[in-house]
Amino acid sequence: MRITIRPEFKYLPPHTPVQMHVMITFSAEIPGQVTAARNPISLAFVIDRSGSMQGEKLEKTKNALSEMVRLLTRRDRVTLVTFETEVQHPIKLTNLTDKPGIFNTIGNLVTGSSTNLSGGWMQGFTEIQENLNSTHINRIILLTDGQANNGITDEKTLSEMAVAFRQKGVSTSTFGFGNGFNENLLKEIAKNGGGNFYFISQPEDAVTSFRAEFGEIQHIAGQNCQIGFKFPPGVHFIEDFSHYRKEETPGEVRFYPGDLLDGVEGQIILRLELEKDFCEGNKDLFSFDHQFNSASGNFDLIKEQEKFSFTFREGDVQLFLDNEILDEIIMAKTAKAKSIAFEETQKGNKDKALCILEEREQCISDRLKSKKSLQGKLLFQEIELLNRLKKDIAGEVDNLGKTIQSQVEEYVKKRGVYIQNRKEKKFIFKKIFQAWNQAEMDDFFSETRTRLTDLGLEHDFLSKCLFCLTELVANAVGHGCHGKPDGEIQVKGVFKRGGCLIQVFDPGNGFAVEEVLEKAKNRFPEKLPSFSINSNEIKNLEKGRGIALMLALGADLNYTAGGREAMIRLENKVPEGILSFDSTSILPTDQIKTEILIRNHLWKGRNIPEILLNRESTVHDGRVFREIAVSFKQKGVLECILNMENVVVLNSIGIAELLSFVDGIFEAGGTVAIIITNSVIEKCLELVNIPQIAYLVKTLNIALEKFPDSEPIS
Repeated sequence: MRITIRPEFKYLPPHTPVQMHVMITFSAEIPGQVTAARNPISLAFVIDRSGSMQGEKLEKTKNALSEMVRLLTRRDRVTLVTFETEVQHPIKLTNLTDKPGIFNTIGNLVTGSSTNLSGGWMQGFTEIQENLNSTHINRIILLTDGQANNGITDEKTLSEMAVAFRQKGVSTSTFGFGNGFNENLLKEIAKNGGGNFYFISQPEDAVTSFRAEFGEIQHIAGQNCQIGFKFPPGVHFIEDFSHYRKEETPGEVRFYPGDLLDGVEGQIILRLELEKDFCEGNKDLFSFDHQFNSASGNFDLIKEQEKFSFTFREGDVQLFLDNEILDEIIMAKTAKAKSIAFEETQKGNKDKALCILEEREQCISDRLKSKKSLQGKLLFQEIELLNRLKKDIAGEVDNLGKTIQSQVEEYVKKRGVYIQNRKEKKFIFKKIFQAWNQAEMDDFFSETRTRLTDLGLEHDFLSKCLFCLTELVANAVGHGCHGKPDGEIQVKGVFKRGGCLIQVFDPGNGFAVEEVLEKAKNRFPEKLPSFSINSNEIKNLEKGRGIALMLALGADLNYTAGGREAMIRLENKVPEGILSFDSTSILPTDQIKTEILIRNHLWKGRNIPEILLNRESTVHDGRVFREIAVSFKQKGVLECILNMENVVVLNSIGIAELLSFVDGIFEAGGTVAIIITNSVIEKCLELVNIPQIAYLVKTLNIALEKFPDSEPIS
């Protein structure tokens, strides 16, 4: 087998933990083999003739079967099995010496009732297995337009059957006809059975699909291909972007690509995580073995073992980036994202599916803007594909799953043939509301947070946008509309991948803008942790508290009309390359919780509560901290863990309330550990000197270690 391995980066800096991708391409290469005539083929046609196949579907299927028989030779063998409630076997496995007789049998097929898919499939396998010829390419052609509703109907069992048949030398390709079939089932059967899946949307497409399958079968160079990877300590397999069945064990992963086609390359992309201590010198990144059975000559098992090494050296990582491989990674991730999006639509999560596709569209757009893509045309083509799928999802198209599967198959086999220019996606709003209408404001922030999340902003930049928006609105309410219960606030915003612009207008009397800005600019340094302030100072400031925090986050902030009009601009300086805009997994994430939870951790006879806050809570205004403080004071609680890992935004009022809460416990001799992963909120807490009175940690285990004379009970 010819194997080519290309890592995403030629080198990486030493002593730095990192994630990277490796692309493996492979094709059949048999030492000393001379190109010869193709191998004979043994085909089992297993055809659904249930009631739903009546009319044009069955007629077109019979035409396609006859066409395929015409393409075969006297060296080939065919058998025909049909299924409805009962399974019939009108043609036993036979050499094609009497084609007219076979055409006549095919022409006499009529429809029946239910769909006993498993029975027909099993009969086709048995016929080939009992007459197995190892010099033949042995395959089942399974065609249906409906659901398996008779015989074995469990999808897991049917998928396991595909594996068992393949292991015994008989592969299976599946053909789904129309919109009513179970695409997940047929896809899994083809994947686990070492064959291909085809979607026949219209009856006239049947002949084309059968010809495509036959063209592939007659050029098979190898069968039962396997490629296995073993990883040393310090290297971890995260995920792959391929479309082959795989098996994982600790430190290993094995792929089963099935048949190898003459002149056609297969592709596997691995995503690996490298530990800091592994990253030095020249190391074996993994060892691998590959094997397949030759489809000609002596039909030998060809098997080899190899290693792949990688070098770590100092230098600019962007100069080490392989831009061609990066393009391939982006396209492979997009193909996998489409499959995941379809799974989400089946669960009823249409919005989540759209978010997944929009993230991929944004990623491709960013890549094209970098001007470093070597496959710009193909990336533009993917954008049109994604737009087409988004429209289908939004319109709840019946054959959505088949459309997505067709696109994925197109990527795997041909890499697509579509093109479209794209305008940059934006979120623009203009909102006027009563300043003291809390319900209306809560709805506004919730909707905005959702829209910005759907826009695909990076987590840190999203947090900055939300922080500044909530801070400006809070100032307009607290200062501009002070004493004016009917005051109206106008908010405008433009958000896009590269930055945002927010404008807020209030009907107040303004404030001493120059004085407040001067104080705010000198409040915090640009870099941390070179400066901090007393924890009480932030609470005692009447003005400038939020302004100081916004300026510390790198915002361009301006006031006009005596402070009644505020405008803030934030830039999202996204560096180019896979590490910045496409290093995250596209695997599905857990659903967001919608309530505050309290968990008690038992420590040497006493409970230490952990408060879990989530991104849907109104924590930005600090009310939750006031409620917790009152409850803890009543119960005499002096030790707690505050888990803020899911909080997106916390404005200056919330920070002041958090300080008050932590101060109360600290001054009473207690201990607070805060779990936080949001770098924006963490920076704000460091600016107001919370690390002086509480522990900022990343995980629960580290938090537990901060409580003296205690250890967790297993």
